[in-house]
Amino acid sequence: MRIDIVTLFPEMFAGALDASIIGRARTSGALTIALHNPRDYTRDRHRVVDDYPFGGGPGMVMKPEPIFECVDAVRAMAEPAGRVVLLTPQGRTLDHGVVAELADAERLIIICGHYEGVDERVREHLADDEISIGDYVLSGGEPAAIVVVDAVARHQPGVLGSQESLAEESHAAGLLEYPQYTRPAAYRGMAVPEPLLSGHHARIARWRRRQSIERTARRRPDMIARASLTAAEQRLAAAAAPGAPPDDRAHLARVALPVHDIDAATVYYAALLGDAGERVAPGEHAFRCGGATLACVATDGDARRPAEVCFAVPDLRAAHERAKAAGSAWVEGRPRRRANGERAFGLRDPSGNRLCFIDEATLAP
Repeated sequence: MRIDIVTLFPEMFAGALDASIIGRARTSGALTIALHNPRDYTRDRHRVVDDYPFGGGPGMVMKPEPIFECVDAVRAMAEPAGRVVLLTPQGRTLDHGVVAELADAERLIIICGHYEGVDERVREHLADDEISIGDYVLSGGEPAAIVVVDAVARHQPGVLGSQESLAEESHAAGLLEYPQYTRPAAYRGMAVPEPLLSGHHARIARWRRRQSIERTARRRPDMIARASLTAAEQRLAAAAAPGAPPDDRAHLARVALPVHDIDAATVYYAALLGDAGERVAPGEHAFRCGGATLACVATDGDARRPAEVCFAVPDLRAAHERAKAAGSAWVEGRPRRRANGERAFGLRDPSGNRLCFIDEATLAP
């Protein structure tokens, strides 16, 4: 990708474009950046690039001629001609979607405004796009250009060490990123959360997803409103929102239904529910039903295997105490970790029906 920056102060980019990820991208050839000064395209001996605004008013306005002629010359330097982006407080706000859009272009020509702005004819007849990095005022477009270049550079193939980093960063999935930890596992009495040390990839993924949802709900509720969440995740977000009362109720999470032929059952329930579902294990096929899951589980010849209704709770220990006090026919001695990473305990109601309670923080997808 090639990025040309039209700026009155090219010296402001020294260091910022030569270090870290951008510097490595330029060295590897994944990114080409060139700086161009509109003063070089003036035709008077004083190299004037600004003038008083027609109609009066404070400050100065950047003249159209140097900008137009600079951009014309820059376009002729390489192919394709490029998408011209004017950095202005009046532009659309830079976010992850806008960055991804800009990153798809083969070439960008970024115009840095200054003083009271640029002549309106630049916006109307030269710029293809107008971008703002936020609702505040800078002394010029140069800091904003550095932000745009950095954000766009990360999307170029080969710039990041891992493309997974790009996919998991804040905003990429419409949520803030989960907390990150590294060695040592314990420092000054502060321990790394246990799920991250478990080595169980599904548990880690669930923990990270939950942390992202809760963090976004607390810090950026505007993002939660736009995020794609399941019904269970929406409840999680609502409980984490500032000022939300604690919700310790049990929520229906899964119904495990024994079937003799997993393939035949999959075909039947897919037709019945209008959804193909997902094969989550060799002998288990899951169908999303609102906020809960219907899991068809192969009996493996065990005709006595009963159905099981599973509830998710935020406090598994309290649920265990309630199960014992409620008059259950049988309650497992203590919660335990299951093969799929869930912390749960089993019980039977007075009629002998099989139930289970799961720590919602460990609930399998």
